[in-house]
Amino acid sequence: MAALSDDTAVAGSGGGYLSNEVAYRALKLRERLGASFAVGHVHTPRVDGYDADAERAMVAQIRNVVAAAVAAT
Repeated sequence: MAALSDDTAVAGSGGGYLSNEVAYRALKLRERLGASFAVGHVHTPRVDGYDADAERAMVAQIRNVVAAAVAAT
């Protein structure tokens, strides 16, 4: 397997940032489907190794964000 160039995704319509690419593709899919619902993505902190408590905290926070977004619509 060939080594990745600097271990960074640098190609794609979102430029050199994976989160931009995710957002761009989600918006384009919504547009292509003619949907009117909101789309987005959630940034999570960099994780080095597995930490069950940190994972539970992140999942709980994401659930709260999604619940708040749904309640606001």
